[in-house]
Amino acid sequence: MTKSGLAKLVERRGELITELFLDELQPGAIVAQPSNRDVGYDFLVSAKNRLGGINTYAVQYEATDRPISATYRVTRDLFDRMTYSNIPMLFLVVDVKRNEIYYALLESDKTSRQSKLRHVPIELKRIDETETVRLRKRLASIPQSRVLAG
Repeated sequence: MTKSGLAKLVERRGELITELFLDELQPGAIVAQPSNRDVGYDFLVSAKNRLGGINTYAVQYEATDRPISATYRVTRDLFDRMTYSNIPMLFLVVDVKRNEIYYALLESDKTSRQSKLRHVPIELKRIDETETVRLRKRLASIPQSRVLAG
């Protein structure tokens, strides 16, 4: 199999594992980005919160066939796109060989903008049953800014 053929398989398997995991979070909706252009995220996930509103998160995933460590490096461009958006970002790294998923919830990070690093480290947590429940609750929680405003 050619290298590009293998890369496509890794990417497609990562997408499928991501979709299955997002479904486990029991969101109200999962919307995939249009396949013909990059809109800055791979999926949108929406969940009802306890006040009756909807919380929406963008989801960006990276697929790999290599083991994942607790720190994952991404390009400065990707990091800036994920952290300087007006919507929180759920970043997933999927190990397609071991069926493991790691994640980080990213929000605006003013301090990292000053860094000149071309690659930015992101601290990840491994998804297990406990983290899935924790993440499900977090997606449906009321953002602190809404609690203070209400």
